[in-house]
Amino acid sequence: MVLSWPLGPWLVVAAGLVVIGTGLWNGRRAVTRSFLDALDLGRLSPGRRRAVELLGVAGYLARFGAFALVGWFLVDAGLQHDPDETRGLDQALRELATTSQGPRLLLALAVGLVLFGVYRVLDATFRKSSELTHA
Repeated sequence: MVLSWPLGPWLVVAAGLVVIGTGLWNGRRAVTRSFLDALDLGRLSPGRRRAVELLGVAGYLARFGAFALVGWFLVDAGLQHDPDETRGLDQALRELATTSQGPRLLLALAVGLVLFGVYRVLDATFRKSSELTHA
């Protein structure tokens, strides 16, 4: 419907770029490990601290992939001015599944998103108390 508006295609492209930007933000958090700044992991052993870190990195990378994929499809739909090309995450994943590496990528994405869920439980458990008032 938005694509039929006078500036609709550009709005869809802009929305796609925002979604891609959100993906990049998640990717940056994974690479810089900045998500650890809000956690109090001092009472954990080094091995457990490392496990929380790896769960966060994997999860934020999976979120990067999911957001980037959906954002790309939005940008592509806006540039083609074709409402049939606009896809949500479910359609984007179905299309990805048809590629040669699709099943492996989907498995990695699914595992990463599950790991992000586990990380978020740990995040809630080990969040610094000063961060709770700013969240």
